[in-house]
Amino acid sequence: MKKFRDNYSLAVIAVIVVGLILRLLFAYHAFYDPEELHRIRIANAETFSRFLFESKMDLTPFLDIFLLRFLCSIFDFEFALRTCQVAISAIYLFVLYKVSWRMLNNRSGGTIVVAMAALSPLHVFYSGIVRYHNLNALFVLLSIYYFYKLLEDIEGYKLSLAYGVSTAAAMMTQYYTMYLVGAQLVYLFSFHSKRLSRLWLKLLVAFTAAFVFFLPFIRVFLFQIQKADSKALEFLVLINGFLSKEFFNLIDSIFGFILGDFYLIHGDGIVNRILLFSALFLFTAMFTIFVHKILKRKLPREILFPAVILGIVLTVSYGLRDVSTAAISAKYFLPFVFLLYMIFAGLLLSLKDKATKIILAAAVFAILILAQANMISALMEKPTVATAAESICEDIVENGGVVVFSSEITGIPGVGIDYSYETPMEYFAEYAPCEAEVALIDDGRYKGRTRLRRGKLSVIRIISPGDDAAVKTLFEEKERIWMFFYNQGRNPEQYLKNEMPPTEAYRALSASMEPSESIIFKVSPRRDYFLGGAYLFEKKEKNAARR
Repeated sequence: MKKFRDNYSLAVIAVIVVGLILRLLFAYHAFYDPEELHRIRIANAETFSRFLFESKMDLTPFLDIFLLRFLCSIFDFEFALRTCQVAISAIYLFVLYKVSWRMLNNRSGGTIVVAMAALSPLHVFYSGIVRYHNLNALFVLLSIYYFYKLLEDIEGYKLSLAYGVSTAAAMMTQYYTMYLVGAQLVYLFSFHSKRLSRLWLKLLVAFTAAFVFFLPFIRVFLFQIQKADSKALEFLVLINGFLSKEFFNLIDSIFGFILGDFYLIHGDGIVNRILLFSALFLFTAMFTIFVHKILKRKLPREILFPAVILGIVLTVSYGLRDVSTAAISAKYFLPFVFLLYMIFAGLLLSLKDKATKIILAAAVFAILILAQANMISALMEKPTVATAAESICEDIVENGGVVVFSSEITGIPGVGIDYSYETPMEYFAEYAPCEAEVALIDDGRYKGRTRLRRGKLSVIRIISPGDDAAVKTLFEEKERIWMFFYNQGRNPEQYLKNEMPPTEAYRALSASMEPSESIIFKVSPRRDYFLGGAYLFEKKEKNAARR
């Protein structure tokens, strides 16, 4: 028996090591996307009061950003910050094994669940993202586990307090935890109503503890929740368009539990199609087995519990799709994805036919491995914003010139936080390995919030949008201009034709000459993100001399 357990331990260790290698590989090749860069900007606020203000105005809980601010005070480079996130994900994998095998009452089941999470492209990707995903996934996992154990009516109140702490911490990292609490209450009243007379005191302690531990954050929560679109909660608004594009996004998110984000929407090519049809086969097979067990009334609690919780979370998040963004991306469901893995593991273990069990298990891991390879392959694609910045710097060092930055001004509805035209400059500065002179297309209406690395870039000119003469004068003085756009949508060529302030400077120069060089680059490792572009304008004699 001891040897048998040791074999399980070795298998789990091996699985976690493989998962760590994949996560470190992602962390090494990843680069900040705009959401991460925004989070880094907040974490690096000069004063603590400014940090608190910007965190509150970001409309998301900020327990994770306190940790990020601490890490940024220690580390000054991206890979270190990502490695810290990977370390949290390693803890998550270990806890996931302990939790899942106890909930499934089966070590094999726990091993299957942790192996799926270790190889999952969704988990690998977001385990290296410098945001709240890892902390929230860990706290949600613990909340679900302690709630599950609470229903077993174990003596004492330790589980109640543990549930309170983990649930409050989950709320402090992501408000979608409210969906989980709602799902737990529905499960409680639907399947354990007869036991409430025995459980009510422990449950009262559990929910009271969650409220008390969340209490220090309540003022921020109330402020941020007021900014939500209350009209979106009206019944007619919720029911309108129920089977619309948003439903397609929800299905895409469910596929993402196995394949990663946005396969249905942005997945093209033969490999993506193979993965989609393979995942469809897998979901169909598992759903058929699940329904068969329901009809035979042989669905054990170990499968019923995660199925009900996951089903309610998906239903509620879609129903409130106009209030939140949960239903549009698998990443928001990341903390709940292990429930699907538990369902799969439980169904596999319940099969009596050995051949069917082996075929389905092989299909699960074959799809995960192929999807993982596909995700890593996409991650390696160049150029990225990092390689583009490096290339432009090398060119400026060798040939001279100035970088001109231009971008749209955007804001968060109802809050009024606006990003100035300095945003692309900050993005460039994060990866620019040289000092360079830059010009900024900015109308001055919004105070810039850029926090550049000191000594990297020097602003020599601020030009108002539409001032074509100033752009041409700058070109005459410097003879070479790199025009840098960090957001050109998914169609860079069409973006440049749009008549709006960010493209005016480009059109002013392209009216008399074509760019001698252009770089279209990825702004995020995610497949669904927009593209950026950099365009070199230079005098003919400069171009001839360079060539």
